[in-house]
Amino acid sequence: FPQLLEWVNPTVNNSADRVCSPSHGSNDCIQFLSHEKHFTDAAVSQAAIWVIHQSLLPKVAASLESVSVLTTNQVDIAMAMIIQKFFAPNARQLVDWQGIHPTAVIHSSARLADNVDVGPYTVIGANVKIETGSHIGSHCVIDMGCHIGPHSEIHSHVHIYAGVSLGEGCRILSMTVLGNSGFGFAGSKDGIHHIPHLGGLRLGNYVEVGSCSTIARGTIDDTVIGDNCKFDCHCHIA
Repeated sequence: FPQLLEWVNPTVNNSADRVCSPSHGSNDCIQFLSHEKHFTDAAVSQAAIWVIHQSLLPKVAASLESVSVLTTNQVDIAMAMIIQKFFAPNARQLVDWQGIHPTAVIHSSARLADNVDVGPYTVIGANVKIETGSHIGSHCVIDMGCHIGPHSEIHSHVHIYAGVSLGEGCRILSMTVLGNSGFGFAGSKDGIHHIPHLGGLRLGNYVEVGSCSTIARGTIDDTVIGDNCKFDCHCHIA
């Protein structure tokens, strides 16, 4: 990340095996320090690597002979990128299987690219297309005609209804439902009438949806989620 970080003391070439918070440092970890208050904790001095805000450089002068120090003006961005690249396990590292699990049920017309995982007891419907590098967890249902873009992660117990399309690098966490019929009704003196939802659902690239969320298909036109949208757990989009 040369455009984001500056290595203050490259002669001190420490390594880190894990990430620690400012209050729980050790000599095998990297810490991310964005505020002066972080230096009040004695545990900070035990770290192997500090990534600090550039304004805090005077605070670490006494430690430059023992701690590898990198400065940035965006500690949160540096933390996200470093953890993602070096420390965060991907979905495949969190399960004890790879490839197509023998209990998965996959329709003969489904098209799965190379390097795709499909977990235990997952059901893949007709004419589904799953692109390279994608990981489908256990107990998922992907109904007919869906498209899963490359390098996407569908965690366990996700239901994706018919015709839903996901772009590249999407991440859908457990117990989420995509493309279900929305809550549409019309009332009159004769009763309440359900309005069928005829639209679809399209997610762009690098969309993340938290656990136990639902994104419904459109009433007439498609529901469209743009690139890089991020949703927390327990969200509902009608």
